[in-house]
Amino acid sequence: MKHSVSTLKTTRLTILAFTAIVIAVIAYAVVVLEQRYYDVSQQNAESIKREHIADIVNNAYATARYTFEHVRSDYSERIADHTETLTALLQGLPVSSQCRLINAYGRSNLRLTLLLQQGEQILCQQQSAWLTDLARDLNNPQSISREVMIDEQTKLTVLYSAETIDSITQTTIFRLFDTYAFANEDVYLWINQIEDFAGGEDYAIRVYHQNLPESVGQKLSTELTDIIGNKPYLEELNGINQSGETFIQYYFKKRSEDTFSQKVSFAKLFEPYNWVIASGIYVDDVEELVAIETATIHNEFIAVLVTLFVLIALLAIAVTVLISRLSRASLQRDKQTIELLHQKEDVENYRQVLFAMLDIVEKRDSYTAGHTRRVAAYAALVAKAMKVQQPELNVLYEAAILHDIGKVSTPDTILLKPGRLNNDEYTIIRNHVQYSYDFLKRISAFRAHAEIVRHHHERHDGQGYPAGLAGDEIPLLSQILIVVDAFDAMTSSRLYQQNMSLKDAINELIMLSGAQFSPQVVQAAVPVLKQHGVIETQTDQMQDSLDKVRMAYYFQDSLTGLYNQSFLGHVLAQNNNATCCYFLNITGFSDFNKRHGWHGGDKKLLELSHRLKTIFPYGTLFRVFGSDFLVVHAEHCETSKDELFEQLNLAKSGLQLRLFHMNLSTLNNPSIDDITHAIEIFMYQSLDS
Repeated sequence: MKHSVSTLKTTRLTILAFTAIVIAVIAYAVVVLEQRYYDVSQQNAESIKREHIADIVNNAYATARYTFEHVRSDYSERIADHTETLTALLQGLPVSSQCRLINAYGRSNLRLTLLLQQGEQILCQQQSAWLTDLARDLNNPQSISREVMIDEQTKLTVLYSAETIDSITQTTIFRLFDTYAFANEDVYLWINQIEDFAGGEDYAIRVYHQNLPESVGQKLSTELTDIIGNKPYLEELNGINQSGETFIQYYFKKRSEDTFSQKVSFAKLFEPYNWVIASGIYVDDVEELVAIETATIHNEFIAVLVTLFVLIALLAIAVTVLISRLSRASLQRDKQTIELLHQKEDVENYRQVLFAMLDIVEKRDSYTAGHTRRVAAYAALVAKAMKVQQPELNVLYEAAILHDIGKVSTPDTILLKPGRLNNDEYTIIRNHVQYSYDFLKRISAFRAHAEIVRHHHERHDGQGYPAGLAGDEIPLLSQILIVVDAFDAMTSSRLYQQNMSLKDAINELIMLSGAQFSPQVVQAAVPVLKQHGVIETQTDQMQDSLDKVRMAYYFQDSLTGLYNQSFLGHVLAQNNNATCCYFLNITGFSDFNKRHGWHGGDKKLLELSHRLKTIFPYGTLFRVFGSDFLVVHAEHCETSKDELFEQLNLAKSGLQLRLFHMNLSTLNNPSIDDITHAIEIFMYQSLDS
């Protein structure tokens, strides 16, 4: 009996001992696995974070590189336009008039430097406020300039100084960088400009800091140390000199709390300005992330361990294998989760940069601002009617907003021109489709948007651009964008075009169905557009004022302040109720200018314009053909040649007047060509008489 009891006790003790040993082994295994998980998680997190800050800096570098090249290209086109315009204006003028024109043109284009010379003699110059040394900038390869001979002796030089180009480029880059946003306030961009690649005191200067703008202008030294004696700027400069980019580690004060923490930064050299573009992350941010993940896994392990205590004898080996598998799966899941979070953050950063670029276009051209939002709204309505799935509808909506982003590369002289474009200008503005596609396709998250935008000027009959696709070769979402883009253009007013009514625009879509537009899309769009009507966008008062100033720049005569001949077509298109038109042909100005000079002739034209404003207070007045005038009235205004001759005080000037009246109500929608033709007949008959 005693032996049996002793044996039982021994067995119990053996079981207890075995259980204790197994529990101890498993507990030790759990601790080892937890430590291994922590180490691997920290390595993975640090690696991913390093890749992330490198991506941020590389994206910023690409933005800076593109902006640098784009600004130089844009201003090269601008200087070609200015040179061509000035050459045409200066030819045939005496030197005094040429210099007045140079001064006036320069005052209206403050960034330009203009120089007129004969041989080594400078006749006159209009110098940009950004120019500090004319001789230096004429020979500076970073300046953008053109030289052209006005005649055999006179040379015109048109110049954008290097300081001007650099100021515009750097301001644009900083504005784009300001749009970058990060979830962690301790992640940001900064730029140091290297003055001396050998290092030392004042080797660099801080030119940009996203979170510490007060540090801009601060001089930097490679001898500066952190709290433990590291020399981060020296380490950074050595890496830049060796390979153009580098990772560095140092201690720096966190913005979010009053402590110093170890920081990892990535820096890359932007050669055109000797900029070091950099961003960084604190190591303890990585450790906090790993600690949170480890705590979660620790709780899971404890739950497993409690279960093992109950089933220890039968399931020890199986549970050990299970723990190992769970550990590997958890590590992989955590790595994928972190990568997914960074991908989402990168996509949002790209989206903010794209919308910032679009904002630049919209601030240049108010029509584009309203147009893109209306087109996006129409596109969403039509796509919904065609049962397009929500994810694709969201892509179409964003693509519609971004479809004109390529206009950021279109010169202002073309984008902001209030009249119709000529063939060369139309060819240039067509390129915005390719530019929009190029911007978007570089970002993986926006490649679907890029394909939609690329084909929004194709035609159903294959006569569109850029690829000449036809029918179903054109993606469905692009077909929708084609229809709504055209519909908004039809129903929107431009200075050179009266908008169509909703009814006329819908009839136009139906008429061009199968030619310009997809019949399937038109069939779906017509009832939707009839139901919702034309979308009205709220106009900005400041932008309206800018549009009026732009209209005056293109359509007002600079001497008299009257409208020029180009504006006549706009008046006829916008005011179908105009009935009365007088043409005043004033002759003898050639002799008048010989007696009184060009300045005297200008004063006389200005005097005549003031008198005409008094005589015709309710008329629209134009200066045409140099010294002639045109008056357009909504109602007939009675006058005579003799009466006008006396009111204009022409007798004392030795000038003569021929008066021609046209009744516009007898013409069906009169055009500028109709009026010009009638004037030519009048002038021809006057010569015969």
